[in-house]
Amino acid sequence: MEMTGEQERLYKRFEQELPEVASLAKRIEAIVGRRVEFRPQERSPQWGLYAPKNFAYARKISQRNCLLIATQEEWAIRANVDKSGDGGSPGGWWGEPDVWWYVLQDDTESRERVAGILARVCQARHR
Repeated sequence: MEMTGEQERLYKRFEQELPEVASLAKRIEAIVGRRVEFRPQERSPQWGLYAPKNFAYARKISQRNCLLIATQEEWAIRANVDKSGDGGSPGGWWGEPDVWWYVLQDDTESRERVAGILARVCQARHR
């Protein structure tokens, strides 16, 4: 994929979490059998996950040494994973309720758990 100068700048800005986000996206892709892309977001320091529509965001939480993964609560309900979240907020998904999970850094078990959950969200979002 050829990147513009702006895209290169964003990737460099968020490169610290790039390996973790790439690993999570690759695992989701393997589960759902569809291409999962990840792109840095300019308006907030996070990565969007797409397949092809956006279905989740990932951002680094340095104090907890993890990624926080969020999705719209409606999609989590459709996927029957809304009760598995580590938390949520009433307006966290661009004004809509969200559900979120933590992926601990270098923790295969938490990455696998969240990848499985997000695979279900991805499938529910793209029905």
